[in-house]
Amino acid sequence: MQVYRASPYCWSPAWSWRSLLVYVLILVSLLATRPLMAQQERSVGNTENSATDRGPQRQGLHFNSLGLMPQTIVYPGGTLVLRATVSNYSTSTEEGMLVATVDGVTHLQSGRRFALPPRSLEHLPIYIQVPRSVAGKDKVEVHVMLMVERDGREVIQDQLGQPAEHRLTLDVARKPSMAALMLDPEPPHQMDWQWPPAPAHWSFELVIGGRIDAGGNRLTASFDHGQYPLNQEDWKAVDLMVISQADAFRDAALIDALKSFVARGGRLWIMLDAVPCADVRPLLGVGQSIEEIDTTEINSGVVELFHSPVELAPTDRTIDSDVPLRLVRVVQTGGRVTHTLDGWPLAIWMPQGHGEILFTTLEPRAWIEPRPQDPANIDVYQQSQFTTPAWSRPLALEINTAAGELPTYREFDYAVQSIGNPVVPRRWIAVGLIGFCGIIAALSVVAWRGGATSLMLGGAPVTAVIVSGIFLVAAQRLRHDIEPGVARLQLVQVTDDGSRAIVSEQGALYLDRQSSSALHFDEDGQARPTEPLAAGVRRFEVIDFQRWRLTSSEWPAGIGLYRSDYRLPWLDGTAVAHLDRDGLHLQLPPQLGPLEDVLLAYAIGQPMVCQQGRDVREVTCDGRLPATGDRWIADALLSNEQLRRIDVYKRFFAPLEHRRPLQRYLFGWTALTAVRPQWTDSLQERGAALVAIPVQLVRPPAGRQVYVPAGLVQLRTDETAIGQTATYDNETGRWASELTLRTQARMQFELPSQLVPFDAERLELELDMRAPHRRVGLHVVRPSGDWYPIVQLDSPSLPWRGNLEAPEVLEAVRDGKLRIVLEVSERMDVANPNQAANVVTWEVRRLALAVRGKVAPVLPPAPSTASR
Repeated sequence: MQVYRASPYCWSPAWSWRSLLVYVLILVSLLATRPLMAQQERSVGNTENSATDRGPQRQGLHFNSLGLMPQTIVYPGGTLVLRATVSNYSTSTEEGMLVATVDGVTHLQSGRRFALPPRSLEHLPIYIQVPRSVAGKDKVEVHVMLMVERDGREVIQDQLGQPAEHRLTLDVARKPSMAALMLDPEPPHQMDWQWPPAPAHWSFELVIGGRIDAGGNRLTASFDHGQYPLNQEDWKAVDLMVISQADAFRDAALIDALKSFVARGGRLWIMLDAVPCADVRPLLGVGQSIEEIDTTEINSGVVELFHSPVELAPTDRTIDSDVPLRLVRVVQTGGRVTHTLDGWPLAIWMPQGHGEILFTTLEPRAWIEPRPQDPANIDVYQQSQFTTPAWSRPLALEINTAAGELPTYREFDYAVQSIGNPVVPRRWIAVGLIGFCGIIAALSVVAWRGGATSLMLGGAPVTAVIVSGIFLVAAQRLRHDIEPGVARLQLVQVTDDGSRAIVSEQGALYLDRQSSSALHFDEDGQARPTEPLAAGVRRFEVIDFQRWRLTSSEWPAGIGLYRSDYRLPWLDGTAVAHLDRDGLHLQLPPQLGPLEDVLLAYAIGQPMVCQQGRDVREVTCDGRLPATGDRWIADALLSNEQLRRIDVYKRFFAPLEHRRPLQRYLFGWTALTAVRPQWTDSLQERGAALVAIPVQLVRPPAGRQVYVPAGLVQLRTDETAIGQTATYDNETGRWASELTLRTQARMQFELPSQLVPFDAERLELELDMRAPHRRVGLHVVRPSGDWYPIVQLDSPSLPWRGNLEAPEVLEAVRDGKLRIVLEVSERMDVANPNQAANVVTWEVRRLALAVRGKVAPVLPPAPSTASR
């Protein structure tokens, strides 16, 4: 007989009746207690209402809370961004201002004016200027008060019997830099016991792992959809922006902000595996493009590296993944490719202004690998689960390199030197002296022929008195007391697409008495004095969204310095360049007035002086006047204004540290911009604007004879050579100074991409170096790989110039690159040149190449060739 054991979950009549009885009892209990609960709620509500009636009522503006924005970071001289929540409990619109101070520095205030509709609540960003006195401190206190105007005075708002104020204690950052992220959505949180585990947030892990490998930390600011930084001050602490979501490029205001961010030296990283190529087109500059061919998936491959300081074995460049990796195959122009796979680019760097944009086409998980954990590392800000392998480490180091200062932030003396009594121009004096000498010479000839020596003896002093009287009258008419006014130096940089101008203005304000004048503007920007005031309180106020003003209750008499940074709309701000047999001709944009003292910085490290063309809107450059030393202006007789301009040029083009100098830009001097910050008082204005506009080089018709000046030919280290020479810096275009060791510097000249392929007819080489007691050889590397000797010099100290017309040398330039080797020997006059007593330095002042020839017809390239 079989016995069946009953399951505890099987159905039985007794169990069902007991369960049903329990459910009925629970239902009856709930129905019975519901009226009692409602009565208790009404009682509580009445109690609260009675308490409110007895207590103070909320009226007017209320300062609810103060919080941090994602990009909040405190560093000396920077901008701190906070968010305040303010409510209006009145039935009418209320106006107020949030006033902030940092670290108890009450004479430096930052304000935010606002107007709230009735019965409303708003979250207001506050842009707080941090004083430089916080340097060396670990923490600072930020004090924010809500001020309202009563009887013509600003008073702190009374909030339920207490002052409306909030305080925050914040850490002072070690480095004034952080990464901003606009990434794809993070996977949902998953418990440890759930299986299978959710995939990691690969784009985030790649960014954090790369920053840790570069010596940084995990400090990042994440922006949600629609909550994007739009004002210029929002980007002050951001040095890297990473985007892997397509929605970001559907916001026109954000695209405009990104252009300004990159032009001012920021780095932008766009992951094309998540962002379509069509969405990034508005960000590209002149001569830049990137187009998608198709999308594929890979599991393995060997990566090729270019411009890498180290040589890696194939095993160190191999990708091997168990899961398919998404790869977007693209072709591009105008960029620098550093990583390829089967000829298709994986990493493309496109320079724009002082910054650059990095495009990666392989999904993020391919660039990282698990990091060996270090138990000794207890700093949570230095921890990451993933690291970059050897082949992707150069990308992580380059994209996270600490940024240095911009040339526009250097202090120039132009504005201060522009204030003073005007004097007789040097040109007038030169004309007078030349005329005086001419009259004396004419009198001498007449006296010699006529035998009247008394005429010559009496005419010379009379002529000198007349000329001196003319100078005296001119000086008296020009001389007058200095009137109250402002002198400005505007450094105007137009973005690569010519749609926006970024202005950095340094001003000198001269007052003959104490004043309460204010500087105001209606465009995105900010201003601050560069010197502490002896008295009074200065305040930077933001009104509404982008309007701002700089005020002070007591601007002291004398000269006071200030600086402001702002953005302006700019239309058609690109100079179009054409080549012919005489050199380069540039047509200025119609919006820009005539330029003076023009300079072209097309190739890095090779600026050249330009001359006025056939009309006022044309500039010509033949490369005969390189801008170096004190030669920055073509004129031989310089005015005081031109001397001040030369000083600006020399400081502006001084070497930058960890910054990309402007490339493919035309510089020139013009009048101050029509739209600029204004002072409320009527002040006399002086000054000029140094404008930098991008240059678009047009490809000449095939077969046309052209002359390519040296300023258009870029010199770089040879990317095909194993290892790199330490004698030349590609980022600044400058040779190292005080070199002592022998070297074989493998270099290459690169023609603009618009001229490739090129049929060269003559090469004009120039070598200016000082190498005492050494033998110097210059060679051309032919396509076969062997060296073709050009010149050999013993102890060179003077410039050498030579023309090359050998067919085997000209053929090497057809692909737009001429590879050369600069060979410098040890000292030849001593037995042991490495002894400290025998060390004599050598240096290269200039190595340049100009080319004459024709542009060859273009053949359709293969996809792999075009991608590089």
